[in-house]
Amino acid sequence: MGGGVMDQKRLFPTMRQRMLHWLRGYIDRSEMLADVHHYIVPAALGARAGVLGGLSLAIDAAGKP
Repeated sequence: MGGGVMDQKRLFPTMRQRMLHWLRGYIDRSEMLADVHHYIVPAALGARAGVLGGLSLAIDAAGKP
C-alpha cells in the first residue's frame, strides 16, 4: 500500500485486523491468514511507488505494437 497516508505506520495493524474481519470465512487457508502482516505492508518504493509504477506502465505500453 502506498501514498502519503500509508506513511502512518500506526494504520497497518488496524488495516490488517479489518481485512481479517472482511475475509472471515471467505478464505479457507488459516496459514495465509496467520501471516497477514506479510500481505498488507508499506510500499517498498515509498512515495515513489505511484510515479515509478506509472512510468513502468508507459514503458510497457510503448513497447507493444
